[in-house]
Amino acid sequence: MKDNFGSSQPYSEVAKPCSNPDCYNPHCLCGDQCKCTPDRQCGNQTMGSFQSICKQFAQILGGEAVIKQGVCSVSLIRKFNAKVQGKPSKTVTPVSIEFESLDQNGNALNIMEIAILQEEIPSFMWAVTQQGLIVGALHNHWIFIEPMILYMHVQSVEPPLQFAIKVERAFSYLSSRPIP
Repeated sequence: MKDNFGSSQPYSEVAKPCSNPDCYNPHCLCGDQCKCTPDRQCGNQTMGSFQSICKQFAQILGGEAVIKQGVCSVSLIRKFNAKVQGKPSKTVTPVSIEFESLDQNGNALNIMEIAILQEEIPSFMWAVTQQGLIVGALHNHWIFIEPMILYMHVQSVEPPLQFAIKVERAFSYLSSRPIP
């Protein structure tokens, strides 16, 4: 069966660590058909598979995928009129959603940090925890900020596309959805 991005391999087959001892890329995820490039990195099949999963991850979340050092990242922002020390700031309202360390079973470490208004905390925390996600931290970054913005860290180990779907559902509990 083909996925939406043209891959005909099952997810479980493309998420296996490379078995070729000549490849030394620790983020290599391919099946037994792993081939090394001349610089001893994993061949195109691996990166294509990881890229496909990352692209789907970003599509679910409504953002753009960036892969760097084996980490798939999607960056969004919250649209608040925030001020730090009375000055407008567009950089204090990030949403960062990432996955890395994809294993042979298709599970990855999934991490999100989101800027959240104080009044959104109860409902958003409920939305993520009811789906089995872990809230690892809730804290401030800035003093003299208006409105009061806190930062919530959410994490899980599960297939990254499942994590993305859960996060997307939880976004509906915010006063405004994060945007690219």
